[in-house]
Amino acid sequence: MQRRKFLKVATGSVVGTKLGIQLPHNLQAAAHEIDLRDHGIPKRKLGQTDEMVTIIGLGGAHISMGPASKDESMALQIVHRAIDHGINFFDNAHSYGDGRSEILMGKALKGHREKIFLMTKSDKRNAKAAQTELDLSLKRLSTDYLDLWQFHNVTSVENTEQIFFKGGAMEVALKAKEAGKVRYIGVTGHRDPAAHLRAMELYDFDTVQMPLNVVDRHYLSFEKQVLAKLVEKNIGVLAMKSLAMGEIAKQKIFKVEDALRYVWSLPVSVLISGCDSPEVLDQNVASSKMFQPISADEKADILNQTEVHKGTSVEGYKRNI
Repeated sequence: MQRRKFLKVATGSVVGTKLGIQLPHNLQAAAHEIDLRDHGIPKRKLGQTDEMVTIIGLGGAHISMGPASKDESMALQIVHRAIDHGINFFDNAHSYGDGRSEILMGKALKGHREKIFLMTKSDKRNAKAAQTELDLSLKRLSTDYLDLWQFHNVTSVENTEQIFFKGGAMEVALKAKEAGKVRYIGVTGHRDPAAHLRAMELYDFDTVQMPLNVVDRHYLSFEKQVLAKLVEKNIGVLAMKSLAMGEIAKQKIFKVEDALRYVWSLPVSVLISGCDSPEVLDQNVASSKMFQPISADEKADILNQTEVHKGTSVEGYKRNI
């Protein structure tokens, strides 16, 4: 066990200034570092790693949901189309579609593995169960290593701490990293910012994944409570639920392209987009290529418009909603 804080627990202890986030001077450029050499989807640096990832990543859940869940050819087409667009960040989780998402993505990525950054997750907290899931995820994804393995869906401080107990899942992650089966380690959750803050105290993660959207700032806000701390530590920020599981579009709270632009204007490395059809993927990729940061006045206006949705079912995945 190489990290001091992890050892302590295992043995028994348990955006730029225009956007309202004051970044340390040495991180202001890095947070928005973009590579436009291919004139395609902009890229940003993934935290303190040397990885450059596209600002839009393909979410794995939707290829086993919606229309794609009943049409394998469509699911494969979505992944292949993402590759053709130049997306290089691919998200998944052991639990998506009872494993179907990993199987489909593994099939679609054959012949492309070295070109992309592949991530999956496990929601197990003890070592034995986590090891079983890791082995199966590698098999399903047809790969012998993951670029990123994340602890999935931390829901509370107590739930987060379980990962770090003696015999906990972190032991598996560290051994897998040493063996070359996992390159980077991260944590993800959408329920309570306190879980993320505790995780950051216990281990120097490479990435943290969390909800960021035009409504989040008003209640149990990951943007307000967690984002600046991630930037200070130079941890890669993975944005999810940028449309609040579709509710921002369904309830006509904000146009999709403007909602995505808000999130990309934050110091995130990648916005993970769930696309259940090639058409949705095309639209979101087009938005990423046209991205221009919002101004301070635009942000203030957006937050004024969305305050009415504070603590409502729009963000039903959060604690106490």
